[in-house]
Amino acid sequence: MAVSRNTGHSSTETFWERVFGQLSRHDLVLTAIPLVFALAWVVTFALPIPFLAALAGSAVLSAAVLVDALFVNPPCERGGSL
Repeated sequence: MAVSRNTGHSSTETFWERVFGQLSRHDLVLTAIPLVFALAWVVTFALPIPFLAALAGSAVLSAAVLVDALFVNPPCERGGSL
């Protein structure tokens, strides 16, 4: 008779869970900034929005992401004190 042992050694983690588990918050910020500008470029083709308006909107959104990453939730050393 086969017995299933559900131990901590068996891993059923998928590829995407491993990838996103290794990314920090600031890695996601660095990924989000160019994606916002790429989204603005796509929006100019999909909707009747002028390119400069979409570019200005993406610049404001990117600046808000940077302010959040640098000043609201700044990077700090793990285990250390500031």
